[in-house]
Amino acid sequence: MRKSKIKMMNQKLKKHNNRFMSFLQITIALGLIFLGSVMTINFLETAISPDNHINKENVVLIIFLRTVMILGGLSLIFWTKYRDRIIRFIKSFYVEEIVFIHIISFILLAVIFNVFTRGTIFQDYFNFDTESNFPAWLSGTLLAAAGILAIIIASASKEKKHNKHFMLVLALGFLYLSLDEITQLHEILSWYSPWKWYVVMAPIIIIWIILILFLAIKSLIKTEILWIIFTGIGILGIGSMGLEFISVNFIGNHNSLVYTAEVLLEETFEMFGTSLVILGLIRHLRVK
Repeated sequence: MRKSKIKMMNQKLKKHNNRFMSFLQITIALGLIFLGSVMTINFLETAISPDNHINKENVVLIIFLRTVMILGGLSLIFWTKYRDRIIRFIKSFYVEEIVFIHIISFILLAVIFNVFTRGTIFQDYFNFDTESNFPAWLSGTLLAAAGILAIIIASASKEKKHNKHFMLVLALGFLYLSLDEITQLHEILSWYSPWKWYVVMAPIIIIWIILILFLAIKSLIKTEILWIIFTGIGILGIGSMGLEFISVNFIGNHNSLVYTAEVLLEETFEMFGTSLVILGLIRHLRVK
């Protein structure tokens, strides 16, 4: 009798917690939408005013970040209401194959356009060595998708405790990389000194890798899936740290064929590595 009462109390407490979390998520979502809308209106008023001068290089970034806030809020409301349906859809049989094929197709298209638009008016839009264009958008979107997918898995009610911790740390890393890709943080540090980026980030990356390895060992995620995820992280690391280190410090002529090939390889490694991580995460959802 006592056990049944305790069970009923736990069920009621869980129900109240779920309601509170849903209320909290919707409140945060509405806050994001309101803040993003106000900031966008303020930006448009500033842009229209003839007395103000706007740095055109930052316009795309400003609009992108504020659009993300609004869409993020709307997505959070949608996620709160349809979470179980979204997870069931991701678990469906062909989703991982379709997503992976589409991602690889986009990467190949970006590489092809980068090669064949050189010397044309479209060069800046597909150049892998510049920012705020299609390849940069694709890379940042993939990194954000990996982070968001890891958060979705961590928030699943049936996910084990150690799995949740692993996914949250993984999400933190990929969301930071997405932010870095969009804001060009490490490029700014590299302008002052090629070594500063590595000095600042190396300890953080080492701690993140050790932590994620420790949590992977503790988790109950299948070994095959962990291999896919860590292979993706390894390829991403080779592209973002290894090859970039070589290009910044050892290839002086940025107009040479060697430098062009290195940049193509670097960016392709980054996007392909992230694609493997996304594949591993979707496969983990499917086997649950």
